[in-house]
Amino acid sequence: GPRCASACARSAWWRTVLGEPWPGAVLVAERAEEIIGFVTVGPNGSDEPRTAVLYAIYLHPLSVGAGVGHLLHEAGLAVLREQGYVDVILWVLRTNQRAIGFYERHGWSPDGREQLDHSVPGVELDEIGMRREL
Repeated sequence: GPRCASACARSAWWRTVLGEPWPGAVLVAERAEEIIGFVTVGPNGSDEPRTAVLYAIYLHPLSVGAGVGHLLHEAGLAVLREQGYVDVILWVLRTNQRAIGFYERHGWSPDGREQLDHSVPGVELDEIGMRREL
């Protein structure tokens, strides 16, 4: 069905992404050999070589609130510190108050950047930028 189609497309996309040499990192959280969350971090490819990007933290819905997001966040930032970055930025949906609150509790602040993300066809994502030191 359509769910399988999108899941299959996603898994094919991940196989491609994870199979390519990439200077970033994808870290996963597992429980009982099942992946329950991941974090992706890496370079921002711009004129700020000492600034990294936290691309995403994703948790299985049943794992929200169990401290998994905290552990993934800490692990992702630790990788960036090891790689010599001095600060880190991210994009978050303007309306996602839970995520914004999570990041603020972890030392992030809005940095004044705004964008309308059109990377998903037919969808306009209104996002704000956040930043913190490593």
